[in-house]
Amino acid sequence: MRQAVLARLDIDAHNLQQILHVHILRCDSALLLLKFSYSHWGAVGKGKEVAANYRDSLLRPIPWLESFDIDGDVLDVEHKWLIEAFNHACLETAQCPSRGRQAVADFDIIGLLAKHFAEEEHLFDQLDYPDGIQHRREHDHIRWLCTPLVTAPDDDIFAHSLVQARTGLVEHLIRHDLGFKTHLLHRDGK
Repeated sequence: MRQAVLARLDIDAHNLQQILHVHILRCDSALLLLKFSYSHWGAVGKGKEVAANYRDSLLRPIPWLESFDIDGDVLDVEHKWLIEAFNHACLETAQCPSRGRQAVADFDIIGLLAKHFAEEEHLFDQLDYPDGIQHRREHDHIRWLCTPLVTAPDDDIFAHSLVQARTGLVEHLIRHDLGFKTHLLHRDGK
């Protein structure tokens, strides 16, 4: 299952190695074995202490604000759905990390992100969006933040990754997608 999800992230083995700071031990059509280097996580505590550290963040949903609106259509529906899915997964993780992992799968957060990014990037090309290359890099960053949601070897890293991915998505929406809004308004003659 993890291999299929990684494939849906559109990351090849070389990029995966660079993005995740991993050493690829074996990669073939049936199996992808990774040795993770978690030095980039910084000082993460042990056991339930980490869950307690993230519990407050997990329990505080990020609300959808009308100021987040980009196009009043498909992009906004997808953004809102992603935020709600992340909020739900965070609440479930605070109660039981295995339920949080299941929520990520049930909401198909990784699949929705892949679909959403593809649609946005298609619009970049249609509109000759001048910041399209940088925006694509930012999408890669969100993919990088989300990858541990399917690869995290323990609940603490999963909880930490979930909080970071949700925060990263909202920051991306504010910093980058709202900048794209002016190009969409121009397209629509507004």
